[in-house]
Amino acid sequence: MMPLPLWTPTTELLALSEEHGLLQTRAIALVYLGWAIGQTKDLTQGLRRQEEGLDTINRIGQRNGLCFAICLLAETYFTSGQYEKGMEQANRAFAVSSEIGDRWCLPRIYMIHARLLQQASINAEAAEASLRKALEVAGLQCAKGWELRAATRLARLWCDQGKRDEARNLLAPIYGWFTEGFDTRDLKEAKALLEELQSVQRTLAADR
Repeated sequence: MMPLPLWTPTTELLALSEEHGLLQTRAIALVYLGWAIGQTKDLTQGLRRQEEGLDTINRIGQRNGLCFAICLLAETYFTSGQYEKGMEQANRAFAVSSEIGDRWCLPRIYMIHARLLQQASINAEAAEASLRKALEVAGLQCAKGWELRAATRLARLWCDQGKRDEARNLLAPIYGWFTEGFDTRDLKEAKALLEELQSVQRTLAADR
């Protein structure tokens, strides 16, 4: 059986919310659908839907789900190469998180913040600081998926800087925690990086 497109469930949610006149649910559905379309199909259409959804959320004063919605918009701006707009939304997501105490998606916000910093070529230290915060918050939340993502990206940064031992020591125990799901993208990326680090280590040892 072929998997459903990423946007299929959100399309159904949007249709149901419009059928029953659920304004808040429709706004959130637009944000989710826009993100899904932007990641897989049409960036322009995706951004348009996300912005429409967020406009509604702001107009009705909705706070539930706002932080996550802003974070998703920042990710779509990143995907579209609009890094300045993406940074504006990431900073807005931080502000909203602090204002309303919504912290569950903070690791994700720190991750997109770090990616935007890296693309903007501001400085590696700022990007590293955001990745460290993503790792720290994910650890405190026991959010192992986001802890793995943050560790993989931070380990990649350190690897590129020549700090391979630090990279391996960070990533290996977090990857080792998992006992299933090894066909998922996050675990595949972590494994590939660990294998790359091991290969470099063997090459260096052979040259000595």
